[in-house]
Amino acid sequence: MEENSKYLDSIAGKTAQLTANFEALSTAFLDSEFVKGVVDVGSGILSTITSITEKLGSIPTLVTAIVTAVALFKKDAGRPSMVNMPSPLKIA
Repeated sequence: MEENSKYLDSIAGKTAQLTANFEALSTAFLDSEFVKGVVDVGSGILSTITSITEKLGSIPTLVTAIVTAVALFKKDAGRPSMVNMPSPLKIA
């Protein structure tokens, strides 16, 4: 009895109590249908991304192609912008 009381008052005992309370809360708060729904949605999203990647190629390649196309069609493409450039220092 006394050993059990010492254990419950120790850090390990307090941690075990916290873990048990968290597990009870999780069980009461989340029912299995909710968790199944979240997993199904996540699985569907990953499946869609995989399908798009297989059909269009690698996503980084696709992003690079889009960024390059936008840069080429942008007005003054390739010219450095001189907007908000600091004025040169004057040395007296």
